[in-house]
Amino acid sequence: MYWSKALRITAITDRFTRDRFFRLRGSIKVLIDDDVPEDLRKRDKFWKVRPFLDRILQGCKSQNRPECASIDKQMIPFTGACPYRQYLPMKPNPVGIKNFVCATADGTVLDFDLYQGSRCTA
Repeated sequence: MYWSKALRITAITDRFTRDRFFRLRGSIKVLIDDDVPEDLRKRDKFWKVRPFLDRILQGCKSQNRPECASIDKQMIPFTGACPYRQYLPMKPNPVGIKNFVCATADGTVLDFDLYQGSRCTA
């Protein structure tokens, strides 16, 4: 959007080209793979982005806790290649990553847990 004619922000677009942004975005690395133990890789399917998720979760958990909250499934829209994608036909965005969310009546997220598939081995 920064590079579109309608929403162009010259402070960004004059110094940072769209192609450079996409090249950097494709090269970003959140953690060093060798620093993650093998057992954690098997337990946590989102281990590559866990530092980002933990930081977001920390912000969610710092919110004021009301007496009344709701727990529901949420879909994070995603149509790319991901083996953890789910299809929930009754949701507004039926394809994506399933997320269990604890939220207030006004929609403030207090806690969440990404669905990593059935843990049952039977």
